[in-house]
Amino acid sequence: MSDPWLFIIVSTQESQNITQELHDKTSQLAETHVSIFSPPEKLEKGGYQDALTKHFIEAIESAGVIHNTEFSVILDRNVKCNVKTLESQLNHEANFKSLIRHVSIKTIRTRMTNHIMENNSHWRTYATDQISRYNYQTTKLETWHQQFGQLQHPTIGRMIASQLRVESLNKITVAQKAFIKGKSDSIGQKQQHCVIADGDQGGSWQTIDNDITHLTQDNLPPAEWDEVAKTIKFPDSNCHELVVYEDALWSGYEFCNHLNAMSDISSLPRIQFKFAIITDFGLRIARHAIRHSGLHEKLYIDTNNSQLIYFLDQDLPTPLQYGEGLSPDDYFEELHKHVTPAVFSRHQWTDRDKDACREIGRQLVRHWLRRKGCENPTDEQIDKYSLGGGRFGSAILLSHSIPKVCLPLLWLDGPVSLNGKTINWRPLFIDPRRVKDVHVPA
Repeated sequence: MSDPWLFIIVSTQESQNITQELHDKTSQLAETHVSIFSPPEKLEKGGYQDALTKHFIEAIESAGVIHNTEFSVILDRNVKCNVKTLESQLNHEANFKSLIRHVSIKTIRTRMTNHIMENNSHWRTYATDQISRYNYQTTKLETWHQQFGQLQHPTIGRMIASQLRVESLNKITVAQKAFIKGKSDSIGQKQQHCVIADGDQGGSWQTIDNDITHLTQDNLPPAEWDEVAKTIKFPDSNCHELVVYEDALWSGYEFCNHLNAMSDISSLPRIQFKFAIITDFGLRIARHAIRHSGLHEKLYIDTNNSQLIYFLDQDLPTPLQYGEGLSPDDYFEELHKHVTPAVFSRHQWTDRDKDACREIGRQLVRHWLRRKGCENPTDEQIDKYSLGGGRFGSAILLSHSIPKVCLPLLWLDGPVSLNGKTINWRPLFIDPRRVKDVHVPA
């Protein structure tokens, strides 16, 4: 049986306020298990109280949850229905727990808040649970959240935190399905499984290696990627197919770098790539690059069990569906014009708050680029990452790594000035390779 459900019956005057409060307090990625009803504008002929009672009973039944989960009902004291009839009808349901009658709006708000906190759909409890899945150091949620208030944008932290997703490859079912070998995979063919080692100690490839070894019970010889020479060397193997595992396909930029290093793979067997997480943007870029390089008969991406995330506008122009006639670089550039920053697609963001996110990101990215050796980064270089790589505006990360498509204010540190106030920004998730001060105070 799933988590308990709460039905709230309020007056027409309060319905919009309570609904908005529920929306503001809950994570948009969690099931609230709350339904809010109010009297309709018109009722069928007959006694008003009886007709209203019948309406609410039908509304509760039509929600489709009362036969599968325990539920309670809270009744606003300003709603004039027949309480005895309502309770009598509800008592016929095996999962009915209680009717809390004739209560004030203040009590309703308190009960609703307690309910969503208990089932982890309140934005604070939801975000705290997600943050706990990150393998490394984090800043306390409240400390990070308060920074927005100091900069006179108190609602931004809540709107971002409510959309956090921290995925663990060794825990999520999707990743296990994407990575585990099928029963028929090795029938009639010899496969060699591998990961791409980029030389980054503590990088994603080592986590993938450990997780795949655990899932497949095979030792995975790495394919060696040379970042300086832009070359890749696959392990020697007398097999019919190489299966390459990667954690995620975000923008497709890294995949294209690897692909460019594979221009001559005539001596290699067929190559299959598997990703735990893919994006619509990255998949379009990767498949276009495979076709453009003429490797579509030699190399392919298996997406059957990958988790798919959307960043592109739904009304993508027809010429950009497949990028025919465009070079990989041109296609990459054109697709970016149709990216919607993910965090802005939920909640009611004001232009002022969007601009603040962008400006905080710009300042943090400037510090980061300077630490990387770019003494005077250009506006173009800074804007490229101000809302995360490619303006993806993502709040989705992996327990072992933070993709650069995430909002910079989640993973970069440094002084930030806004609205006449300067603070030393603390990232929510700390990657020692990217922050100036590893020991960010919590």
